[in-house]
Amino acid sequence: LRYDWVMEIIAKAVIFDRHNHILVLKRSPTHPRFPHHLDFPGGIVEAGEQADEAVKREISEESGLEIDLDALNLVYSQPVSDHLLHLVFSTKLDQPRPNITLSWEHAGFEWLAYDDLISKGTPINVDKYYLTVLEYLDSR
Repeated sequence: LRYDWVMEIIAKAVIFDRHNHILVLKRSPTHPRFPHHLDFPGGIVEAGEQADEAVKREISEESGLEIDLDALNLVYSQPVSDHLLHLVFSTKLDQPRPNITLSWEHAGFEWLAYDDLISKGTPINVDKYYLTVLEYLDSR
């Protein structure tokens, strides 16, 4: 998918394991935005990049997981302003809770059931992209 009319696109991924646990990352204390906050793999779609390719790249960089492009499904789109679009992709893995290799951006990870993720609450001044993913999960 290509959205040339938008100045900035942020694409995040909800990764489910075989038992429907969701991969949740924890940002590192040195992360420039929202250190220590919960996060999902993803980030900025670079100029000329397809959104699904960007999310595949970000998943690999942030978690070490290699996901097939065909396995990524665009499940949620939220225009935030005339110049910002949030996209949420989803994929399901065949194995339960695979090991993750974190990048410098993240200091930890968990595989959480949806109810456990929601019970963690929402931090004050949370990243809007995190909220977009929660909105998608709530709408399922």
